[in-house]
Amino acid sequence: MEALMTKLSKEASSNKWINIRKACKDSLELLKPDEKWAGLPVHEKRSKCILALQLALESKNTKLMQLSVSGFQKLLADVTLDVSTVNDIQADWLPMQVTHAITPIHAFPDVIQTDLLKLLVCIGCSTDWRDNVTVMQRLIEICIDTHANTAQSTVKAGAKATVYQILSSYCQRKREASLDHSAPPDWSGAVQVFGFLCEKLSSAQSSSNQSAYMPLLLEGILAVVSTVPRGIQVSEEFVCLLWQKLCPSLIAILGNPKNEKTLLSSQRCEHEDVGRGSASSATAPSLTGHSAKAVYSIAVELVRLVGSMGSMRPVLESLFHRILLFPPPQHRLDAIRTVKYLLGSAESLVDLAGPVDDDPMTTNKTPHSDIALLKLITDALVECAHCSEMCVCEVSIQCIEALLSSVEALSAGHGMTDGQVQQILLKYAELDAIRGNHAR
Repeated sequence: MEALMTKLSKEASSNKWINIRKACKDSLELLKPDEKWAGLPVHEKRSKCILALQLALESKNTKLMQLSVSGFQKLLADVTLDVSTVNDIQADWLPMQVTHAITPIHAFPDVIQTDLLKLLVCIGCSTDWRDNVTVMQRLIEICIDTHANTAQSTVKAGAKATVYQILSSYCQRKREASLDHSAPPDWSGAVQVFGFLCEKLSSAQSSSNQSAYMPLLLEGILAVVSTVPRGIQVSEEFVCLLWQKLCPSLIAILGNPKNEKTLLSSQRCEHEDVGRGSASSATAPSLTGHSAKAVYSIAVELVRLVGSMGSMRPVLESLFHRILLFPPPQHRLDAIRTVKYLLGSAESLVDLAGPVDDDPMTTNKTPHSDIALLKLITDALVECAHCSEMCVCEVSIQCIEALLSSVEALSAGHGMTDGQVQQILLKYAELDAIRGNHAR
């Protein structure tokens, strides 16, 4: 750190950067192994170094700005300057001091913005603060601000990638920790971060600037739901967030019938069992591109996580209705492409249409409710098969082929646990008995 401060001081030789040279001199004085500084709190030493780096970052000189970024990297790696604890004032934590100095990121040149986003990844994935929920939320907020205010598509993509990498890395560590059966898995941190994202997504719907950062929030939510294991469904708080916050927000994002001026009857096809529930849109969906694909991918991951919970099946049905039956068939291509991966997995098909697990929140226990979600999907595929867009027809046929392959795998005993097999045999033995009594 001393060598970099010395180099920075030499580079700031112009008279207009005298404040940088003075800040470098002050920091070098504190970094000396002098007994008179022994009792000085480490966060105060850091603040002197950070002031010099911040002034260099704000100098608008390319060389000084690059040295500043290198300085922040060295600061994060210097173990002698990272001795903060959670008991300290939050503003004195190393990540908080650094992020305060480098924001707003969008105020700097594009190349520097990218380097600063990499710095956030370092904080969120490599430092001892990577599992601190408060720090993680701070990093996400900075990425949201950067994504919303930068004009460069590369920086926007970098902000989304930063959030995805930080969250997936965090959830992966929690997933690996849950494999240690010596202690019950602790999902409180992951649920807290997930709730933070859901709250941000919910508030984005009432914002006039929602399109500026909603794609980033969707990527962050996808990072969480695609990384956490199915075991997280034991967290009642997580499940509540899904049906109270996330799914209603996703449904609203996909389109609100109250705002539609042209609606069609749900019976758009001659086949009497096709379509159900509510009217459908006659126009192209407002959500398209990467954001729409992220919503579809989130829905598929939710089937993996909570599809076996009876209390969540109606919620998933509402979400998939808005994805697959609300848009006109010619605008469902990306949606049914995503669904194809769901139907092509025997394990996913069991989550989608198998008997539900024991779930105290379940109230609907009618025998035929298991396949309601699968029936909704096949109804949508039937409509797509009658679509004038050839590519939509082709993918709908591929979906049916994937479904049949999964059914064949299930009939051979693949894709199910022993517990699921016993559950199915027990349930459908009861159905056979009921049908036998009715026949008599």
